[in-house]
Amino acid sequence: MAQQTINIGATANDGTGDQLRTAFDKVNDNFVEVYTELGGSSLSNISFSGTTIATDTVNGDLTIDPNGTGTIILTGAVTASSTLAVTGAVTASSTLAVTGAVTASSTLDVTGLASLDGGIDVDAAFTVSDTTGNTSTSGTLNVVGASTMGIINASGLASLDAGIDVDAVFTVADTTGNVVTTGTLDVTGIATMGIINASGLASLDAGIDVDSAFTVADTTGNVVTTGTLAVTGAVTASSTLDVTGLASLDGGIDTDGAFTVSDTTGNVNTSGTLNVTGIATLGSALTFANMTTVQRDALSAVTGMVVFNTTDTKLQICTDGAVPTWVNLH
Repeated sequence: MAQQTINIGATANDGTGDQLRTAFDKVNDNFVEVYTELGGSSLSNISFSGTTIATDTVNGDLTIDPNGTGTIILTGAVTASSTLAVTGAVTASSTLAVTGAVTASSTLDVTGLASLDGGIDVDAAFTVSDTTGNTSTSGTLNVVGASTMGIINASGLASLDAGIDVDAVFTVADTTGNVVTTGTLDVTGIATMGIINASGLASLDAGIDVDSAFTVADTTGNVVTTGTLAVTGAVTASSTLDVTGLASLDGGIDTDGAFTVSDTTGNVNTSGTLNVTGIATLGSALTFANMTTVQRDALSAVTGMVVFNTTDTKLQICTDGAVPTWVNLH
């Protein structure tokens, strides 16, 4: 109903205004409409003071309920100093700043900045589409759907069950921080972490620097890098280890298949045992141990051992390890 205005006439007592009954009927109609909008037969428990809307009841809730499928639209910045609990969808075209907890059982759609100091727990897809959109939390980032964002900075636990696709630097600073995925770990930048456990494909285009054991358990799992593969622990590869750069394996190497260094400048240097049960193809020279006859005889010789005898200037092979017998090869 539109507001009804009482006709008071042109001048006092000129007889052109509304009759008394008609005037108060308009008054009643106006008050009925006001009361209907503010609570019905009695006024609501809402009070307005300046720019503040509050409830008159202590610890009372303040409910904003649009009619039918309507939405609540906030065109400015929204700041919540306590808990923000939403059972429907939230769409904010500006800044959403919450210092308490956010519980949304439906969609939280923010095209501006979402500042959630109380952390965020997401049971569905969590997407930051803006290239400058970062996710920073000192608690747990738990995402069971897909997560697409610029930077994930989590000092607590980041659980990404749907896998993670990183185009920039991916760092796990905590020594106990592990990366576990059943899908693909694709990193085009630098990956620094405790353990990489990938049952799928781990693609590390910037190379990998491993300070402990590095294991490819899958028989079809290959390690390919155009940079440096530096491992201070053990390397167990059941398939191919293909390195076009430098492979520094301080823990030694045990190869059950073919071991090939195709680059003429690529050397195999070990202070331990190089044990190859397959074929070893060397693109450069092969140098045997140089020793005198006295040094040779002091060896714990085994059949098949080859040395260069500097006393006789001969390359010699042991043909009987039980009773060391040395035969010149030239």
